[in-house]
Amino acid sequence: VNTLQCSPELLVIDWMRAEFGKREAVGYAKIYENEDRMREIEREHILKRNFGGANQNDT
Repeated sequence: VNTLQCSPELLVIDWMRAEFGKREAVGYAKIYENEDRMREIEREHILKRNFGGANQNDT
């Protein structure tokens, strides 16, 4: 988040995998322009996994 200079609320981690015996992980993350666009594109379970339902609006 600091390196990319983005808001943590707009960063979505799709997946991460760690290899056995290594101190690193490889993953796929997306940064959105705004929250509305993120909710439009991302699947509900991915948003829940990233934000724990705290940022979810049921409107």
